[in-house]
Amino acid sequence: VESSSGPLVFLCDDSSTNKGCGVSDALFRQAKKLIENSPASEEAEDARVLCLHFGWLFDSISCAAPMRAAAYEPSAPRSRALWALTARNGAAATGDESQVY
Repeated sequence: VESSSGPLVFLCDDSSTNKGCGVSDALFRQAKKLIENSPASEEAEDARVLCLHFGWLFDSISCAAPMRAAAYEPSAPRSRALWALTARNGAAATGDESQVY
């Protein structure tokens, strides 16, 4: 029996500081290690880690499909750095453009 699990998703709020963003330095290092040890993929379901602004969840539910992660950059520096790592690993290149106007 093959088991499959989705990605670890960090949903970030509008905090513009590392202290308030909820992603500690230790958590960032662990997530970075997981990303760097994962094969690059163009498929969202293959992404191991996603770091996104919380609007992604609302838009994805509203549109009944995962939105393009590249359109949901977080505000805090550490969160943005994690988001950029996921983008480099192919995760941000998946999904549809936001349908919110």
